[in-house]
Amino acid sequence: MVLNNEDCVHEDANVGIPELCPNLPFFHQSGYLLLIAVMLVARTYCDVWMIQNGTLIESAIIGRTTKDFKTYLFNFIAAMPLISLINNFLKLGLNELKLRFRVRLTKHLYDEYLKGYTYYKMGNLDNRIANADQLLTQDVERFCNSVVDLYSNLSKGPASMMAYLIVSGLFLTRLRRPIGKMTVTEQRYEGEYRYVNSRLITNSEEIAFYNGNMREKQTIHTTFKRLVDHLHNFIFFRFSMGFVDSLIAKYLATVVGYLVVSRPFLNLAHPRHLNSTHSELLEDYYQSGRMLLRLSQALGRIVLAGREMTRLSGFTTRITELMQVLKELNSGKYERTMVSQHDKGQEGLKTFSLAAGSGEIIIADKIIKFDHTPLATPNGDVLIQDLSFEVKSGANVLVCGPNGCGKSSLFRVLGELWPLFGGRLTKPERGKLFYVPQRPYMTLGTLRDQVIYPDTYEDQKRKGISDQVLQEYLDNVQLGHILDREGSWDVVQDWMDVLSGGEKQRMAVGISLFTVSHRKSLWKHHEVILFFMRDHVSLSQYIVSASLRFIAIGDWGGIPTPPFFTDVGKATAADMARVAHNMGLNFVLSLGDHFYYHGVTDIEDLRFKATYETVFADPSLVNIPWYAVAGNHDHMGNVSAQVAYSKISARWNFPDLYYDLKYKIPNSNVTVSVLMIDTVLLCGNTNHEVHPKGPEDAAVAAKHFQWIQEKLESSRSEFLIVAGHYPVWSIGHHGPTHCLVEQLRPLLKKYNVTVYLSGHDHSLQFIQEDEGLAYVVSGSGNFVDWSTEHKNSFPEAWLRFYNADISTLGGFAYLELTQEKMFITYFQPHGECVYKTVLPKRKL
Repeated sequence: MVLNNEDCVHEDANVGIPELCPNLPFFHQSGYLLLIAVMLVARTYCDVWMIQNGTLIESAIIGRTTKDFKTYLFNFIAAMPLISLINNFLKLGLNELKLRFRVRLTKHLYDEYLKGYTYYKMGNLDNRIANADQLLTQDVERFCNSVVDLYSNLSKGPASMMAYLIVSGLFLTRLRRPIGKMTVTEQRYEGEYRYVNSRLITNSEEIAFYNGNMREKQTIHTTFKRLVDHLHNFIFFRFSMGFVDSLIAKYLATVVGYLVVSRPFLNLAHPRHLNSTHSELLEDYYQSGRMLLRLSQALGRIVLAGREMTRLSGFTTRITELMQVLKELNSGKYERTMVSQHDKGQEGLKTFSLAAGSGEIIIADKIIKFDHTPLATPNGDVLIQDLSFEVKSGANVLVCGPNGCGKSSLFRVLGELWPLFGGRLTKPERGKLFYVPQRPYMTLGTLRDQVIYPDTYEDQKRKGISDQVLQEYLDNVQLGHILDREGSWDVVQDWMDVLSGGEKQRMAVGISLFTVSHRKSLWKHHEVILFFMRDHVSLSQYIVSASLRFIAIGDWGGIPTPPFFTDVGKATAADMARVAHNMGLNFVLSLGDHFYYHGVTDIEDLRFKATYETVFADPSLVNIPWYAVAGNHDHMGNVSAQVAYSKISARWNFPDLYYDLKYKIPNSNVTVSVLMIDTVLLCGNTNHEVHPKGPEDAAVAAKHFQWIQEKLESSRSEFLIVAGHYPVWSIGHHGPTHCLVEQLRPLLKKYNVTVYLSGHDHSLQFIQEDEGLAYVVSGSGNFVDWSTEHKNSFPEAWLRFYNADISTLGGFAYLELTQEKMFITYFQPHGECVYKTVLPKRKL
C-alpha cells in the first residue's frame, strides 16, 4: 500500500539508501594501486636479496665455512618477518582492490538496472540477456578478480621465483579453523545476494506496478553491504593468517631445507664428500635441479598471465554486453525476436506490420482511452488488432474473457511496461494510477514493510502516518489478526511462507480503477464490462446487464467400448466446466449424436452413466439443465429411451423428438425462443453415406416442417434460434444438407431467424449469408475431422470461421444474449477462445 499525504513531498529519491562504500582505515582505489606497486617493487628487492643471500649461504656450505654459513643464515631469519609482511601487504592490496572495483562496478550497474523499469524490460522485453542475475553478481566478481590478478601477474614478472617446500602442520590447521566458518558465512551472504536479485527478476511485474524499484534497490544494496562488510573482515583475517602462514609454511620451510641440504657438505666426516673437489661439490649441489625448477616457475607465471588475459577477455565481453544493453534499454531501445504476422494470420483477418514505440501516449487526468491501438506482446504477437474504448474517472470496470485473450496485456500497456505499437493511449501520469499485480508480492523485511511497500519506514514517519493508520489498513482488508499474531510491526519473517494465499492476496488489495477476472459473480459490482475475445479484430464494450448464457455442442457421444469416452470428449467436458465456472451458464443445447455408434438400447443402458453422467460430472455442470435433440446415430438405437431418460436424470431434458423453449433475458422484457428440431425426421438417416437418404415417413416430415413454420411465424421474440443435428451449410465431410437447404433455409430467411445451430460435421464453423442469416456448426465434442471437401458448396465470403485442427481436443460454441446483442464465442480446451462474433437482435 502506498502511503499518501498531499502535505508531504519527496525531496530526495535516495533517502534511506545505505552508504555502500564507507571510508576504510587505509586507502581508496588509487591508494591500493599505489600500495600494490610499492609492495611489488619491495618484494622484487626482497627476492633479489634472498637470491644473493641464499647464494652466499650456499657458497659457505660448499666452501665448508661454518662461520659464514651461520652469519648469512641468521640474516635470512632476521629478514623473514619483513619479507612476510611485504608479501601479505601485497595480498591485502590485491584483495581490497578487487573488492573496491567490484563495489564501484556493482553500484554503477545497479544504478542503470534499477532506473525506471529497466529491470522489467531486460527480462520481459529484451531477449539479449538471459541471466541478468549471474551477470550482475558472479560475472562482475570474476571480471574484477581477473582484472586485478592480471595487473598483479604482469607487474610481478618472472622475478618471483620462490619455491614452496612444505605444507603447514597441525599448528597451522588449528589456526585456520575460523576460515571454515567464515567461508560458510561468506557463501550464505553470497546466496542471499543472489536470492534478492532472483526475486527482483521473478517479481519484476509486481514491483513495476508498485513503483518499487527504489525500494528494491535499497534492499539489494543492504544485502550487498552485509556481504561487503563480511568480506572486509575476511580479508583482514586472511592477512593476519597469511603472515603467520608465510613464516611457518614458506620461510621456515626454507630454513629447514637449507639445514637438510647442508648436512653432507658441512659434516667434514660425511662419506659422501670425503674426496670431492670444489667443482664436484658445486656440480652435486646444483644437480638437485634448482635452476630447472626456477625456469619452470618462470614459464608457468608467463602461461598464467596469458590464461588470465583469455579469461579477462571473456568476462569483459559479457560485462560490456550488459552495460550496452542497459544503456539501450534506458534510452527506450530493445531487441527481441518478433513473431511473423504473415505466418500467424488467419483466414479472413488482415496482417500488418508492427513498430514498437510507434504509438502516442497522451497524459490526461480522469480518463483512460485507447484509440485504435493494437494490443500486442513485446515479440509482436497481436492479441487485438484495433482496440478502442474509453473509461472516465469514477467508473468501476471489470475486464473479463478467456485465458490468453489479452486481459493482463492491457494493463501492461497501460502501465507502460510494454511498448505501444500504434494508435493513441490517453491516461493519467504513472504516479496517479495504482496497480494491484496478479501475483501477491511480499518484500523482504518487517510486517510494517509489507503494508507500506514501496515506501520505507522513514517515508512513513516523514509523511506523518501513524501505526494506528496502518492498523486500519489491515482491518479494512480483514488482516488485523496478523498484527496480534505476530506481536509487533517490526517482526521479520519470510512473509511469502508465513502468510496464507488468501492473506497475501488481501495484503495486495488496494483501491483501483480496474478489476481483472473470469468470474461472473463480480459483475454486479461493476458498471462497465470490457469483454476480451481473441479474434484479433474487435473489443466488445457494454454496460453490464443480466444476460442469458448457454453452450451449443454436438457429437459428444463417446465410443461403444470401454471406457466409453474419448480424450477429446473429456477435454471438452473439462473446458465446458471451466467456462461455466468462470463465465456463467444457464443451460446446454445438445445437438445430437449423444451415443456412438448405435445410440442406446433402453433406459438402463450403461452408456447414460459412462458417456454422459461420468464425463460431465464437474460441480459446475451437474446442476445445469441439458436440452437435447437426436442425431443420426441416436436414431440407429432406441431414441425413445433417450426421451424417457428425462424422467430419471434431473438435468437431462428431452421431452419429445422436437419441441420449443422460451426464455427471457433476466431483468428485462426481451425474450428468446429456441426451436429444437429433429433433422433426421425431416431428411432421413445416414450412416456411411454423405447425405441423408430422405425421410422414412414423408407425412411425419411434412408435419414437422408445418410445426416449424407455425412456430417461426408466430414468434415475436427478439432472438429466434433454431437448433438441429444436420447443418444447413458446412464445408466439412458431410457438407450441406440438401433437404434443409431446399426446405428449411427459406423459412429461416423468411422469418428472420437469428441463428441456426447444428453439429454432424466434427468441426467448428461460423457461416453467415450476405443477408445476415447465421449458421453455427459445433460438432467436435468427441472427434475432430479436418476435412474441407465441401468448401466450394457456397460462396467463399460466407465462411467467416473454420477450425478443425486434428492436434486440438475438440471445442464448442458459447452463446451469450443481452438485451441488444448475441455474442457467439468458440472455445477449445484450456480456455482458448479461437473466434468471436456478435449478432443483433431481430427486427420485428
